[in-house]
Amino acid sequence: MKIDLKKYYEGRDLLAQNTAFDGPVLTFSRQYGCEGNRIARMMVKEINDRPRLQKKHPWQYISKEIIEDSAKELGLKPSVVDLKVQQYDADPVRSLFASLGQHYDISESKIIEKINEIILTYAKKGNIIIVGRGGSFVTEGIERVLRVRLVAPIDWRVENVSRSMKISLVNAAELIKKMDANRIKWIENISGRKFDQSTYDLIINVKTMDDHEISEMILNLMERREFIAVASKYAVHA
Repeated sequence: MKIDLKKYYEGRDLLAQNTAFDGPVLTFSRQYGCEGNRIARMMVKEINDRPRLQKKHPWQYISKEIIEDSAKELGLKPSVVDLKVQQYDADPVRSLFASLGQHYDISESKIIEKINEIILTYAKKGNIIIVGRGGSFVTEGIERVLRVRLVAPIDWRVENVSRSMKISLVNAAELIKKMDANRIKWIENISGRKFDQSTYDLIINVKTMDDHEISEMILNLMERREFIAVASKYAVHA
């Protein structure tokens, strides 16, 4: 189930004042060529078939909507942003919003502040999977967060990107190099510090595990942390 943006803005001021119910949250970070949205969709379906712990609303996932909604709240014209990451340059934040095709006079610090605010709004609401967008770093002040990073060997990712995008291996390798660097720059801009893999609780090699294995591993850890109901507690009644 994807996020309902309007509902997430209802009661935002109240959420901002109440830190006792922050999370639970799952964040996905990934190297370019490692799929996160597909796994998030699979997990949301699995989780929502279980009884809900602590919070009654269903689990959802969000990714590019963070950027789209930030643009709207900053008064920028909404536009297609699927290629925004490819358009990063030495100044990834300004480049990101310039890709919306509108001139504006908004500082980078204001943009970062808005994106962080929106990510934290989702995180405080809880029962949310945040894919990319620096969510693993922005949520560091929230207690109930499980942070996962998806990685794979460069050769595997080159073949994967080449096949999925129908481009040459050489072009795929160049794209991966650029995108990996840009994602790290984005994280450093939005978090205000150097990229550090020790932020993540779990780093998974997607070359050696399929989506179902990855999902099962993460779900088991979420059960242990009591983010979700344990499968065995409801399976006998199914």
